[in-house]
Amino acid sequence: MNRGEQSLAGDPGPHINGGDTSLEQTGPGDDVSTRIGDFFGEFLNRDLERTFLRSTRSTRIRHLHVVGLTAAVFIVLGIVVDVLVVGNDAVLIGGIIAARALVAASIIAGIVSADRATEPERSLDRVIVIPILLLSAMTCGIVWAIRGELLLHALTALVLILVYYLFLPIRLISALAISLVFTVSFIASTSMFLEIQPDEFIQVILYLTLANILGALISRERNATVRREFVVVESQCRIAD
Repeated sequence: MNRGEQSLAGDPGPHINGGDTSLEQTGPGDDVSTRIGDFFGEFLNRDLERTFLRSTRSTRIRHLHVVGLTAAVFIVLGIVVDVLVVGNDAVLIGGIIAARALVAASIIAGIVSADRATEPERSLDRVIVIPILLLSAMTCGIVWAIRGELLLHALTALVLILVYYLFLPIRLISALAISLVFTVSFIASTSMFLEIQPDEFIQVILYLTLANILGALISRERNATVRREFVVVESQCRIAD
């Protein structure tokens, strides 16, 4: 991370003792605790967490651009597969195209909103949640519209869950909430609209559960690692100054 992304001009945030680069221990002489929470991998000190989010905002915005634009392209390209599966049902195809266009447009709108947001601490979570919920709803709607094999839809669900945890530049608590809501909705949709075998259904539930657990654990560890690096770099910069 370059210096410009670590400290905001005019708002250096809470002081970090240059001699303390450990995230698990604090001493009586430290100006701020740099401990990281065990569950979400965020700084327990909210002022330091806000400073971190402000300082890394530009990096997270660039990440959102890549992930969002890639997702929008794949969502639109999915129309080709839908047409091949649905066949000559013009009304159904039209509905699917409209739904995919809406979701892709909402993702683009979310990217634009993130660029213009004035609250870096929460802005990405807020602007991403609507497109992600629309994408999740569309996926469950396609289960109803296209039907087909359970495993085909389950593969899409697995990919989306991992994307929510590992590729979206949002807080783990937001990714966890979105993924769990989507998982429950997907399981409910498949149980209502598909003719499935009990053994396949149990396997899908187990795989989705495993994806949520692994996604949350990896996301938590990544969050903690990035914050450790932030403290070390910020401390070195303060010593140099």
